[in-house]
Parts: sequence; structure tokens; C-alpha cells
Amino acid sequence: MTWRLPNLIKIQTILYLSILVVHKTLSIHNLYIHRCCNHQQQLTITTANESDKEIDHSSSYNGAITTYIRNIRTMSNSTADEYLSRLNNFENFVAKEYDSRLTINDLIAKIKNAMLDPYDVINGYAAYLRNCNIATSTLKQRIVTVKNFLEYCDVNISPRKFKLKIKLPKVVRKKKEALSKEDIIEILNICDNIRLRTYVMLLAATGMRAVEALSIRMRSGF
Repeated sequence: MTWRLPNLIKIQTILYLSILVVHKTLSIHNLYIHRCCNHQQQLTITTANESDKEIDHSSSYNGAITTYIRNIRTMSNSTADEYLSRLNNFENFVAKEYDSRLTINDLIAKIKNAMLDPYDVINGYAAYLRNCNIATSTLKQRIVTVKNFLEYCDVNISPRKFKLKIKLPKVVRKKKEALSKEDIIEILNICDNIRLRTYVMLLAATGMRAVEALSIRMRSGF
């Protein structure tokens, strides 16, 4: 087939325009991506600044808490937020039990000057938490957070004295009960897969752990 010159010019023109359109589209796409990245960076910076403002606002006149939380935030934001919530709770306790004008910084200064016993403060906080209807594990976590915070602020807390003087409730662990014969039969009746049924029978007959049973291979001898 013979192409005429006008047709060739038209084809070249169409190809040239197509290349321009593609180039323009890629340029717009790259510009959009660049703007999105800048916007995301601005959001990240804004969020970090808001977090710092939140720390400063929630811990007014308590530079020790602010410094401690910023130090924790370098490792984990979620952990820092949780610690901040626990220390704010401790701050509320101090305001109620001692003096509403007493800041955490003032409390630490009094402890260092031997005007307050750190074990009495922590023990009083533990008693305060018992009346808050919280789980025993949550109570212990809050006490440990306060202990670590005070140690971070150079308050000397002896592990031996802490164990002797701080009275914490014991965590009640539920007694584990083995499956009955009826429970095993019910599980086997539900299993519609022969491999799964064999696996359950092996666990029930031998008392193996799940991982141990899964590690058995055909070459394993009995």
C-alpha cells in the first residue's frame, strides 16, 4: 500500500500531538503527586506540633511530665499517649489528695527535699485507684508508670522497699480446666475435614501442644 505525503504528514502530526498529550498528562500527574507529598509532610508536621501543644497544655507548669513524654515519644507515639493519660490521672490524684495548687514539679521537689515519702505517695495513689473501679492489671500499670516517671526524675526508689511498702492487689487468675470427654466428642462431630479430625484426635489422645503436633512429618518415627 502506498501512503500519500499528506497522509504521512497527518499521521506525524497526530503522533506528535499524542506525545504532547501524554507528556502533559505525566507532568500534571507528577505535579499532583508532588503536591500530595508536600501536603502529607505538612500534615505530619502539624500533627507533631499539635501533639507537643497537647502535652504542654495538659501538663501546665509540669515540665517534668512534658520532658518525660517527649522522651517516650521518640520511641513510640502510642506509648507516649498512654503514659500521658496515666500521668494526667496521677496529676488529678495529687491535686485532690494534697493541694490543687501543687504541681508535679513541686511534688518531686518535696520528695527530693525529704518533705514527702515517695512510697507514701505511691501507696496513696494505689489506694486512690482501688476506688476507681478499674481492673487490677490497669491499676498495676498506672503504678509502674508513676514509679518509672519518678525514677526518671532522679527520685531514688529501692526495688526492695517498693515491694515491701507498696500494697498492690493480686491478679486473680482463673483456673484452667481440661476439656471433658463430651467436649472432645462434640468437637469431633463438628469437624467435617478428616485431616482436622485426625489432628484433634491426636491432641486429645497425646496431650501434645498444637505447635508440636503441627511439626510432625511423615519421616518422624514413633
